[in-house]
Amino acid sequence: MSNDDELAETKTRSRSSEESLAMDALRFAFGDLRVSLLVGLLPASLVFIGLWPFVEHERIVIWFAYFLLISAFRYHDLVSFQKQAEPDVTAWRARFVFAAAMGGSVWGLCGTWLMPEDWNLQVLLLFCISGVVFWAARSMASVAPAFAAFMGMALLPPAILFLLEADRVHAVASLMIMGYCLGLTILSLKFSEEFHTILKLRTENAELVESLQYENKQHRFHARAVDEENRILEHILCDTPRDVVLEELNRTIEKLLPGSASSILLLDEDSRRLHVASAPSLPQAYNAAVEGLEIGPNAGSCGTAAYRNATVVVSDIESDPLWRNYSEQVIRQFGLRACWSTPIRGRDGQVLGTFAVYFREVRKPDAEQLNVLKALANVTGMAIERWEMQNELEFLAHYDKLTGLPNRALLKERLEFAEAMSKRRRTPFTLLFIDLDGFKNINDEHGHEAGDRVLEAIGGRLLRNLRRIDTACRFGGDEFIVLLADTDNPEDIRQIALKLMREIRKPIEFHEHRFRIGASIGVARFPRDSDNTEQLIRRADAAMYEAKKAGCNRIAFHGESLQPASRSLQD
Repeated sequence: MSNDDELAETKTRSRSSEESLAMDALRFAFGDLRVSLLVGLLPASLVFIGLWPFVEHERIVIWFAYFLLISAFRYHDLVSFQKQAEPDVTAWRARFVFAAAMGGSVWGLCGTWLMPEDWNLQVLLLFCISGVVFWAARSMASVAPAFAAFMGMALLPPAILFLLEADRVHAVASLMIMGYCLGLTILSLKFSEEFHTILKLRTENAELVESLQYENKQHRFHARAVDEENRILEHILCDTPRDVVLEELNRTIEKLLPGSASSILLLDEDSRRLHVASAPSLPQAYNAAVEGLEIGPNAGSCGTAAYRNATVVVSDIESDPLWRNYSEQVIRQFGLRACWSTPIRGRDGQVLGTFAVYFREVRKPDAEQLNVLKALANVTGMAIERWEMQNELEFLAHYDKLTGLPNRALLKERLEFAEAMSKRRRTPFTLLFIDLDGFKNINDEHGHEAGDRVLEAIGGRLLRNLRRIDTACRFGGDEFIVLLADTDNPEDIRQIALKLMREIRKPIEFHEHRFRIGASIGVARFPRDSDNTEQLIRRADAAMYEAKKAGCNRIAFHGESLQPASRSLQD
């Protein structure tokens, strides 16, 4: 923020504070008005009764009626002010000053038009008016111009009248009235200063208390958020299932922000579309509508947040341009009015998905709420990367990274299972031990990248040409083992082996090269050739070497003579 902006913001806050103090002062003044009107009725009644024998009755009645009229006018102002939800400070302050001047004119009229001829009565009347003005100094202390108007209209007319009498006694009385006015003015200013000081302190204390309460509330909110984050992290470290953790993350933000409903959307492998991973509190129809949402610059809150890789706050879906294409349906069908979305990022800063919070009313977040949303999004990113790492480790523990085929460890598990099922159901199974012919030449002449391309292609062909109940694994180097479940018939085995050899022989493209590679296959059957799986592998391996000795590209069965039991593959 620039210095000019800071100065403008400071001036705005100062102006707002001054207006707030002026309004509080006005409220105090109107609050005292009810009591002041009742208090003023007592001296007015005494004046009416006391002057009745000495002043023309018509005058005293007119004056008292005028007093009641002005009092009614001021009371009407009081009622009207109290009904205003947000009164205009300037207008009502001017109105209060005008009404105070009218109230003072009542007593100024009393000190001139009703002034008796008897000096003693004049002194008593002036004493009564002075008392009323002194009370006004206290009751109007919050609005100094109002007291000045009241005092001027109440005391200056009698002072001028006495001065015009042109005798020493009245001249002295006039000077005393003016001195009294000066003294009351000073006293009123003192009252006003002290009142505004107290009011300012009260306002500042109220603001301080409000600020402390807000900070305390934010601190409690932050502490709850930290506790919830730690609880989620414990779930992640304890390997709680992914779906449970994602739902817990949603429930956590909904607990911290009552009335909200949240969702976690994850990007697909192409980083183009978002898919619903967890949204337990949102309508299923809405989740179905956003499933596969394509990210973009105007794709609602989540699609835009993923596109920008930045938090997107939409406080009013109906009026926000990001929701232009969806707002009518979202509001009418699902009743959603606000959505705050923040990207879920990995350690490298790349977007993995979005974490969003919805509300059914127009709503803006404060800084702490946004920080909590971002913190939970970070926790979600950590969890996703941990799960991906675990999946990769699990994959590497059981699968060959290059070909995607099961490795030796997973083959051992599958063999143990096949052995158990074979013994229970008395069903056989067969192993094909496959070794590629001529693979070493490709590696030596074209490099390991070419060799990897060949192995990758062979792995894919094996998978595509086997039944779902069968297993193909990379045993090591250029060796593969195929487990054929429920298979023991030699001719069926031979046909399967020939089919695999034909698939392996198909050309493999690598840059400008086309490779054709053969395979030698050894066959061993369980339990015919061995009822021990480790020994069964060794016997299939031995049969494969017999096929290689016979000229490669052949199939050899363990324990059978090579010529009748195997054939060369004709190109």
